[in-house]
Amino acid sequence: MIKIYNGTPKKDEIEMRKVYSSKLGELMGKHNEIVALEADLMNAITTDKVQKEYHERVINCGIMEANMIGIAAGMSIAGKYPFAHFFTAFSSRRCFDQLFMSGAYQKNNIKVIASDAGVTSAHNGGTHMSFEDMGIMRGLANTVVMEMTDATMFENILEQVATKDGFYWIRTIRKNAATIYEKGSTFEIGEGNLLKDGSDITLIANGIMVSEAIKASEKLEKEKKEKEEAEIFGRLFVKLRKNLVEVKSKLSQEASEDIDFLIGLIDESEISRTSYYYLYKEAQEIILKGKDGQ
Repeated sequence: MIKIYNGTPKKDEIEMRKVYSSKLGELMGKHNEIVALEADLMNAITTDKVQKEYHERVINCGIMEANMIGIAAGMSIAGKYPFAHFFTAFSSRRCFDQLFMSGAYQKNNIKVIASDAGVTSAHNGGTHMSFEDMGIMRGLANTVVMEMTDATMFENILEQVATKDGFYWIRTIRKNAATIYEKGSTFEIGEGNLLKDGSDITLIANGIMVSEAIKASEKLEKEKKEKEEAEIFGRLFVKLRKNLVEVKSKLSQEASEDIDFLIGLIDESEISRTSYYYLYKEAQEIILKGKDGQ
């Protein structure tokens, strides 16, 4: 069951990479069959700390991503539950044939953790920025493809898939994500979450784009409200102008000239609550003064 965070927008207190390493260590303490494979990225994902405690079960395979998937497949066949972490660009494009043959086709129990997705690889440059990876992976049968939104989701999903049979490919960033869910939320794999109800348009997003979609919805709500207010006050301005024209002939010459001035202001005014109330108040005072002067 999910609970949406509705406080002031903020980043998660813990980096996504540390969510992975800390949860991995916790899961290894519970399940002896879990092993972790790394493509020389233990420091980048902070699993070097986990290796100190489970040095025989956290294995650095070097910068040989395709070979690492083969090793993960062998471990799965031997009854282990391997987690294989590497950067997203290399966990999709570089070893796609092995992902298909050793993962999806053989239905091995492998959990691929693909980090530094898309633009979040930042200073690592274009060679590390993958934008086609989810399209590639979603083309594989027998594969569960997911992207993590925040720390709460990532922790819960890791808990769920730890000793589950199947080939899982999990996309994430390494740094702090925007907080979307309250701690303790649980997620159903394969089901979407409705974060905000509405009636005009539907925004569908995952990963880092969820927070951007929320910002967009808030902006659209504000624009819609401003538009509705403008329409309301537009109608009020028309009514006020009509009333002023009708009452003008009944007032003194001085008051009538003031009314002409107000009508001119209405014609030139921006449609807003402030300008309407100002002009309405001024009109009332001129009308009362004009009547008293007759």
